Amino acid sequence: MLLQGAVIAYLYPLYCKSERSIIQGVKFSLLIGCVVYSVMGFAMAAKININPVSVYLVCNAAFQLIQFTVTGIALGFIYRKGNRL
Repeated sequence: MLLQGAVIAYLYPLYCKSERSIIQGVKFSLLIGCVVYSVMGFAMAAKININPVSVYLVCNAAFQLIQFTVTGIALGFIYRKGNRL
């Protein structure tokens, strides 16, 4: 998760060059989260015998949604315009 965070923090300023806000951070992070979920969530369900698969996918999606929303809030807060940190 730390490596994911470092990569996302590196890519965010390249993606959002003009408007940087908490909303933009969440949008970007959820976009990245969809990519990660599509790779990790479905790959894990395909590799391991999980029954029922639908419950696993929903639980994994909920976890990813929370993780990447919090990440987006942090990105937006850190990179917002006028930040003096």
